[in-house]
Amino acid sequence: MAVQHLNGNAIEADAGAPSAATAAAAAQCLAPEAVAQCIAEHFSAYNEEFGRITRRAGGHFRSGDWQAAHHDAVARIDLYEQRVCQCVQRLRDAAPHGPEQLALWVQIKNAYEQQI
Repeated sequence: MAVQHLNGNAIEADAGAPSAATAAAAAQCLAPEAVAQCIAEHFSAYNEEFGRITRRAGGHFRSGDWQAAHHDAVARIDLYEQRVCQCVQRLRDAAPHGPEQLALWVQIKNAYEQQI
C-alpha cells in the first residue's frame, strides 16, 4: 500500500509494523517546517484560485452574465472551506495524531511565521 506524505512522495508500507523508511517519513512529516510548508502551499493555492475566480467574475459582470457571476460568487465562498479541508486531510494522512500535540502546533506556528 502506498502512503502519501506532506512532501508528496509515496512510500510503500505493509500492514505490519512501519518500515524504517515509513517511520523516517512519518518523523519528517511531524517536522514543524514541513507542516508549515504544507499549510503555506495550500494557502498559496487558495489565493491563486480565488484570484482566478475573481478575474473571471469581473468578465462575467462586465458582460452582464449574471448567472455566471453568481456561480463565481458561490465558488469563491466555497473555495475557502474546500482548500482548508484538503490541507487538513493532507496533514491527517501524514500525521494522524498531530492535532492533539499542542507543543508541536506552537512550533508549526513559529515555523509558518518565518515562511510568510
